[in-house]
Amino acid sequence: MIKKLRKKFIWITMSCVTLILIIVFGILCFSNYHHMQQEIDDNLSRTLMMQQKEEIPKFEFNDHKDDKAFGMHNAFRVETDFNGTIISIHAMNLDVDQESLQNILSTMDIKDKQKGILQSQSLAYQIKQTSSNYQIAFVDISANLKDMKNLIITSMIVGTFAFLAFLLLSFILSNWALRPVQHAWDQQKQFVADASHELKTPLTVILADSDILLAHANDTINHQVKWINSIQSEAQRMKKLVESLLFLAKSDANRLPVEFQNINFSDIVWNCILPFESIAYEHGIHLHSEIENDLYVSGNEAQLKQVMLIFLDNACKYTPAKGKISIHLKKNNEKLVCKIHNTGSYISKEEQAHIFERFYRCDKARVHEGGYGLGLPIAKSIMDAHHGQIQVESNEVEGCCFQLILPLKNG
Repeated sequence: MIKKLRKKFIWITMSCVTLILIIVFGILCFSNYHHMQQEIDDNLSRTLMMQQKEEIPKFEFNDHKDDKAFGMHNAFRVETDFNGTIISIHAMNLDVDQESLQNILSTMDIKDKQKGILQSQSLAYQIKQTSSNYQIAFVDISANLKDMKNLIITSMIVGTFAFLAFLLLSFILSNWALRPVQHAWDQQKQFVADASHELKTPLTVILADSDILLAHANDTINHQVKWINSIQSEAQRMKKLVESLLFLAKSDANRLPVEFQNINFSDIVWNCILPFESIAYEHGIHLHSEIENDLYVSGNEAQLKQVMLIFLDNACKYTPAKGKISIHLKKNNEKLVCKIHNTGSYISKEEQAHIFERFYRCDKARVHEGGYGLGLPIAKSIMDAHHGQIQVESNEVEGCCFQLILPLKNG
């Protein structure tokens, strides 16, 4: 899929580049041609009013004129009768071969065509009819044609090199531009694989327990209640996993509830700590809290409560017996800062870069049953929606500390 997307990116880019190059060089060539045509017309108009000069060099009708000696200023005017016979020649700095000129005039359509170009001689002409004769102005355009040819060749060469340069650049840019897409695609594949693996285990247990129940179809429920309890337990685990996945899917689609209101975050923290006091006591964990009262934020109360429960639950899971959990909530400038610190757990710098990825679990986390590696991703999604931040610090001596930062709101 990524290869097809890269090819499509390159094709679209190069199509746009090609179109732009054609337009740019087309405008350049057209502008130059228009300027050349205007210059030729001006010279033809001036030549029709030109007077004859003395000491005139000879003009030769051939296909190999010297461009340096015969430039745009080389022009002459011819007067003919109505039959096309030369009456006189008025030239500036030229000696025109009358016999050759008469042969050229015999091939021209003097009566019907008032202006044109003689390609074989590289001459432009303009005819003016008077009451007694025709006046024909000739201007050499060999230098103009040569310049136009050189411009076209140069444009083609420059355009080719520009096309190749942009083609190379598009290859480089495609790799850079599609890197986030590649990362997202890899994450999606990993997400699907992990979700399938997590769902497979409870489904396997449910199917196995169902087979046992079917094998004892004549037994009473009391005799087979442990298999029913097992099915219900695994179904609850699946429900929890599906709900977590649905929450993250809504978060990705920006469909989380946006009904924010002023809430007392201090009360939320107190309410979340209370149920964990008994859990900490049973596990021999010392729970300490310092909560500053009446700190308000703008947000969704249920979601912020879910964030606190996730971090408190993790702290209880990963704190050994006789360990300590500390919760500090205070105001810092215009921010609310909540720190959840627990001893006995350590998250390395390498793991810190991945702990907010879905289904990622540190080695220590894998020994705890019931976790799917979705708690921290859910917490991060909620904090992002509330314009908050999550920071983590950890070392082997002091343990692990998560810091929640939210913008304060006047109560």
